[in-house]
Amino acid sequence: WLLSIIIPLYNSQDYIVPCLTSLFTQIDPDIQVIIIDDGSTDLSAQRVKEFLKTYPSACVEFIQQANQGVAATRNVGLSKAKGKFITFLDADDLLSKNYLSVIRPLLLSDQDDLIDFNYARFENTPPEASENELPQRVAYDFSVQGLNCLRPLFIRSMWHLWNRIYRNSLLEGEAFEVGRRYEDVIFTPFQYLKTQRIAHLENTLYYYRDNQQG
Repeated sequence: WLLSIIIPLYNSQDYIVPCLTSLFTQIDPDIQVIIIDDGSTDLSAQRVKEFLKTYPSACVEFIQQANQGVAATRNVGLSKAKGKFITFLDADDLLSKNYLSVIRPLLLSDQDDLIDFNYARFENTPPEASENELPQRVAYDFSVQGLNCLRPLFIRSMWHLWNRIYRNSLLEGEAFEVGRRYEDVIFTPFQYLKTQRIAHLENTLYYYRDNQQG
């Protein structure tokens, strides 16, 4: 597979179908989807099973487990991810309709170990992506600036997992720290110090739901 998408799920019955729809309407056979239900007590699992019936040919692994928390759930996803690249999608968020068409050429060109991109926040209505969107790739300039090219990123200190794509081999041996809050803040910055093959996409590809419950 080219890309593995890890979706941790916990009590997101109202949002998981729109989330999955935003992905599956653009999915290709070389995408692996791993959905892990972390002991939901609502209708989340039922909604996922119903939804997946409409995409019988998609490569999906749906795992149900007793509640272990989001870090342990993401670790299960990492252990199952077989794609050349890995990314994350939260169950109450959405992908831009251009997500895969913009990202695919970069993954196929195989020159980056880590790609970050823009996201937009929304409450009820997600933004509308433009038609015929092209990748706007800007490489982090290590050759001229060295580690200084990471400075703006570290100053902003926004370490979300989901607006980044990681080469699978970059994450080898990595795991999320179980029981720690903000486990992504501990995990993500270190990936930037392991490679200099990093690029930014000036495209807004992920829609983060400002959700009072989550």
